[in-house]
Order: sequence, then structure tokens, then C-alpha cells
Amino acid sequence: MERERDKIWFTSDTHFGHKNIIKYSTNRKEELGLDIDNPDMLKKHDDALIRRWNMTVRKHDTIYILGDFSFASTEDTKKILGKLNGKKHLIIGNHDKSCKGLENYFESTSQIREVTFKKTMFDFLDENMHCILCHFPLVAWNRRMHGSCMIHGHTHGSLDIMNSQSEELRVDIGFDSQLADSGFVELEQLYRYFKDEVTKGKTF
Repeated sequence: MERERDKIWFTSDTHFGHKNIIKYSTNRKEELGLDIDNPDMLKKHDDALIRRWNMTVRKHDTIYILGDFSFASTEDTKKILGKLNGKKHLIIGNHDKSCKGLENYFESTSQIREVTFKKTMFDFLDENMHCILCHFPLVAWNRRMHGSCMIHGHTHGSLDIMNSQSEELRVDIGFDSQLADSGFVELEQLYRYFKDEVTKGKTF
């Protein structure tokens, strides 16, 4: 039986090991079934994230992590990485100190990444899809005026409306963003999102 094609995923701001994440991201309480008064809340948060990750991302899939992956210690972060499916590429955020020294757990690490997804490789693409990946939202990036898409995290969905109203092709794919909806964004979903944005007059 032929194996299903490996998928490409995007995420950001998972905040493993961050005890105050529920204060900043109240939707996680409901989405992950957390009781904030439970002394084991942080462990339950991390365990729920790991389950959701592995129910979505398969072993041979590729996932781009756009920063703020883990607030846990380096040793605990190593254990978390060992439990997660997928070939992981880390785009470093402002809270990724615990990933220092763990580069061998990732396919690559970088501050910013430029990648083109070819229509010859993905049957849902009508054209090549050029993307700039960075933890932080950018207002200028390579090939911005030629349909390049800016993929970011960091803002926990607070720029969703502004991104949609902007003339640029930019979107937050973080766990708490509207597009991710407390999950992970797949390449086809990302492409369809930008195609819809083009109907508003944007250039792709």
C-alpha cells in the first residue's frame, strides 16, 4: 500500500514549560481542557500539546517551528523534543534559550528562513509559493512586491485583523492565531488562505 505523501506543517509559540502562558493565552484553558487552579496545570498543558502535536504531525512530516518553542530547562526541552513527531526546523524566537545546544534535535536552526514550495512537488499549488519565515512579523522582506508570503509568530493572534487588512501577504501561524485555531497549520491550508487573500486585491 502506497504511503500518503508527507506533509509540511507550521507552528509557533507553543510555549512548552511556560507557567504563565494561560494568563497570556486564555483560549488554551478551554481548548486544552486545563484547570488553572490545578497544581499540575503546567504538566497537563505540555502533555496536551504533545498529544495534539502527535495526533496531527506524523513521523515523516516536516514542521517549521517559528520560535518560542519552549520555556523549560534545556534538559526538559530535550525530553519534549524526543516525544514529538516530525522533521523539525527551528526559526529562533526571543524565548528559545533552552534550545541552545540542542541543534542536533532539529533539521536546521536559523533566525530567518527563505523557502520556495514548488508546484511540481505539490498538486494543490497553482504556482510556486515563496515564503519568508521569521518569528517576528516583518513589514519588508525579499520579493514582497512579487507575491512572497511573510509567515510569522510572536503576536499570539493580536495582528490577525491588521494582517488581513494589510496589502501585504502576511499571516501569524502561531498556536494562538486565528488561522491555527489552537492547532498546527498545514501547507495546503496556508496556500488556500493566501489565495483567498488575493481575492481581496492582494498580489500573489
